Amino acid sequence: MKLPIPGLSKKTQAEYYLALILRNERVTSVLFSKNGNIIKYLGHGEEDFANTIEDATTEQFLEVLDKSITQAETVLPDNIETKKTIFGLKDSWITDNKIKKEYLEKLKRTSDELGLEPIGFLVSAESIVNLLQKEEGTPVTAILVEMGQKYITVSFVKSGKIMESKSSEIHESAPFTVDTLLKHFQTPDNMPPRVVIYGADDDEVTQEFIGHPWSKSLPFLHLPQINSLPKDGSIKAMLLGAATQMGAELLYDSQGVDVDDTPTKITPDEFTNFEPVQIPIE
Repeated sequence: MKLPIPGLSKKTQAEYYLALILRNERVTSVLFSKNGNIIKYLGHGEEDFANTIEDATTEQFLEVLDKSITQAETVLPDNIETKKTIFGLKDSWITDNKIKKEYLEKLKRTSDELGLEPIGFLVSAESIVNLLQKEEGTPVTAILVEMGQKYITVSFVKSGKIMESKSSEIHESAPFTVDTLLKHFQTPDNMPPRVVIYGADDDEVTQEFIGHPWSKSLPFLHLPQINSLPKDGSIKAMLLGAATQMGAELLYDSQGVDVDDTPTKITPDEFTNFEPVQIPIE
């Protein structure tokens, strides 16, 4: 972690980074700047896999990432590309705080093919948990639900730590699938009375969960409270994680982030190359 240097000139120009959030069905590329000790969102792009990230061939994986990155980089001046990259990875890609060998090789080839300079990684679900803890001021205990169009991932979070995760294709409905998956968790005597949903594209999903009759075999003390993160929740969580690792402060205005809008282009004189902040990727 690099700390701010006392007396650093206020004229320091921004460094530019990419954060690639690799989810089960979608890649989100987030462009952000680091100016002094401040990290700020600039723009993003999204692209879906034909089915899932696990099913995609190497060529399909590269194509989807390339399209997503190209969308995010529309804010940059012409002929300028970002290279320094932080990866937001699925929990199943990590073991003992390291990227599994098969996925590490895939990311290394991707970096070579797309001209990226990997400087670190974060676990996407952990970033969501950290965001909740930052906003609520207390360790999170909840059922975390990552929504996709066809698939869903459920994580059991206890005191801010992900204890167990399971994924499945959606059957009948999202709440029914979550209900079914929870029956296979190695849970304590009582289920957390809270479900946090992220990645959903509309409010109908939240309403489905609110109206769902949970199985009596699940050890809920009472009907769980249903919370849904805003559309940009994953983006904010990723940037907060990056800021934390870089020893920086995140300047983020949710009202100023329109997930469907085209971001403002950066002028050439605002762009300057700097040495990357080192976040070792093992």
